[in-house]
Amino acid sequence: MNFKWSTFLVASALVAVPLSGNANIIYGLEHCSHFNTSQSGPFFVQLGSFRSEHLAKQLTKKLAQYPVRTLASKGYYTVRIGPFYSLTEVHSICKSLSTITHPIKRLQTSSSPKGTTHLKKSKNKSMQSLNTSTAASALGSSSSLASSHHWYLGIDVGFMQTIMNNDAMTVPNGSDFPFPENLDHYSLERHQPIMLDVQAGHRWNRSQQWIPSFAVALRYEHVFSKNIQGLVTQYSDPEFTDYSYQWGIEADVISLYSKLDLVRMGPLMPYVDLGVGLSINRSQPYNETALPDITPRYSPNYASKTNYQFTYNLGAGLDFLLSRNFLISAGYSYQSFGKVSSGFGEGPNWGDTQLHFGTFKTNMGLIGVSYQFDNSQERHFTGSK
Repeated sequence: MNFKWSTFLVASALVAVPLSGNANIIYGLEHCSHFNTSQSGPFFVQLGSFRSEHLAKQLTKKLAQYPVRTLASKGYYTVRIGPFYSLTEVHSICKSLSTITHPIKRLQTSSSPKGTTHLKKSKNKSMQSLNTSTAASALGSSSSLASSHHWYLGIDVGFMQTIMNNDAMTVPNGSDFPFPENLDHYSLERHQPIMLDVQAGHRWNRSQQWIPSFAVALRYEHVFSKNIQGLVTQYSDPEFTDYSYQWGIEADVISLYSKLDLVRMGPLMPYVDLGVGLSINRSQPYNETALPDITPRYSPNYASKTNYQFTYNLGAGLDFLLSRNFLISAGYSYQSFGKVSSGFGEGPNWGDTQLHFGTFKTNMGLIGVSYQFDNSQERHFTGSK
């Protein structure tokens, strides 16, 4: 019974050797937090090698919140974590895991790389009893390590291109002329506001290549006020294009946001996201200016107005795992903010008319960063102390 633990190895000497291409494998955690090299990542840390696949899987399960993998070769099952792409990340991971090596005596196996320290066979039997209890204690320690969810905070900046529903808005001009002379046209020029969002929620990480993580959060967005502008053509007649106008709109959104990483490709993870919620759309007071050589008219002065609307977004992009805690993102999002309209105008001709923009929809390019808070690492592996 005790022999199954005698095959567990955590190398007592710190050795880094190439794994494949530019990848390097680090054997052991004893000095890992102080490891330094001029070589570039990715880096892998090898925690141990077993003859028993079951024991390897036990350790892998306890390390589920890390990018852990089990490799089978020549009758041994090797447990490694990685890849890591910076020494800072290596030091942080190794420091948080260093307590796992304290109760485990290092025993010789055929998988030990050159440069590691070997124990004499005569010592193996005397060490088996100790390893049975202490290694089991390490693997049977705090179950909090199996929990892979973390609080996170994120912030995004969005560069928006408003999707115009039509080339112009139309408003009745109060005349008795037949259609379309009874309408004034308000042309719509390019509208490119900026959005800022903040999100707070939980992220679940999995040590799998497919669906490596997903997140659910409460998200707040603010679309900064940006003028919709264009020209006013009276009576739908181009000869009466006499005025320019500006009309600002902005929005505040509170939504339930979800994000799913699809596959892990080194530090890169393509994602899709979805959000649904409430958009508070506000139109600003209308402003009108007569073109050169045109006598100003009595302005409609459409009032400001607030609309409460259902909103949703659909997006896709790419996450880049900068470190264990920091994630940067770039992506695309389509978002519908619901309808936007002005308040009523002024005067006998405009008192019962409004500007109707229709549905405020945008294509948006996003860049963002999020920070994932560590679960209390000191409480992990408490059984090994």
